[in-house]
Amino acid sequence: MSEPIIVAVITAVGAMIAALISTLKAARRWRLILLIAGLVIGFGTGMLVSALVTGCRDPCREAKITSPLGAPANRRSDAAAFPISSPVEIKWDRTDCVMTIEYFQENQLGEKYWDIMSGTAINVGAPNSGETEIKLWRKGAREPSDSIWVWVK
Repeated sequence: MSEPIIVAVITAVGAMIAALISTLKAARRWRLILLIAGLVIGFGTGMLVSALVTGCRDPCREAKITSPLGAPANRRSDAAAFPISSPVEIKWDRTDCVMTIEYFQENQLGEKYWDIMSGTAINVGAPNSGETEIKLWRKGAREPSDSIWVWVK
């Protein structure tokens, strides 16, 4: 079962229980109406909450670079173990996501490529320019989806 449905069902069950408790002292003819109203309100609220929760999860936010291989963002010292030539084809696992790519050398922005599709070849520095960080960004994000370290040979 998908996450939005699970949230909606749990919320609806909670609303039903609340409606049942509130109907214990209600007149007999109102019990069914209160129970149905609680179920409808609970289910609607559950769907709204689940849509808000899962709607905030942009799959592009979690895109990971699949090519070239590189050292993780926190392993800068391992960049030399991942030699590449420039230009290099950049790929990520969410191929339908249009992303921004940046590369950094000596802690300076080398170039920024906007609206790039997975599989696009880009320049990441001059030959023998060495340690290079490649960052993959989702449009409007405050932090990169992924970042790797490579060595431009």
